[in-house]
Amino acid sequence: RVLFRSKGINWLLAILLIACAFLGWDYLKQRKTNARDQAWEELASATSPAAFRGVAEMHANQDAIAELAMLQAADSLLVSTLTGNVGEGEDAEATPLTPEDRAGVLAEADELYAKAAALAAGRPGLAGKPVGLSALFGRAAVAEASGRFEDARTHLEAAAALADPEYT
Repeated sequence: RVLFRSKGINWLLAILLIACAFLGWDYLKQRKTNARDQAWEELASATSPAAFRGVAEMHANQDAIAELAMLQAADSLLVSTLTGNVGEGEDAEATPLTPEDRAGVLAEADELYAKAAALAAGRPGLAGKPVGLSALFGRAAVAEASGRFEDARTHLEAAAALADPEYT
């Protein structure tokens, strides 16, 4: 009884501080999880190269969002050169590509593939290889579409070297 009167308040304060620390830690963990979920949702809902670039910039430090967004932006640009039309999203009207526009779109796609490959190369071990391989294949496709067949060969050889030994 005397112990509770003299030290009871201190014990209650210590328990309260521990409870607050636990709740704060849980709040931060939940916030981090929500940020990750939001980043993946934004990547899934992006439809245009500009939207993919925005997702890559906004979530540069979240998982592999930046690399995947750059790959998807570059892929959509490459597809637009194959179809001959470029548009900003599914509902937008496509405008025909001129030869000068086509060269500019291919250069932009190559730049995005190169950035994705550089980011993937910074990931240790096997973590960056799938994205790195996709980026190198994309760069090879861009080089081939531009008529630079030696560059395409160089990118494909780099992809073969990167794939070894996991993806022989």
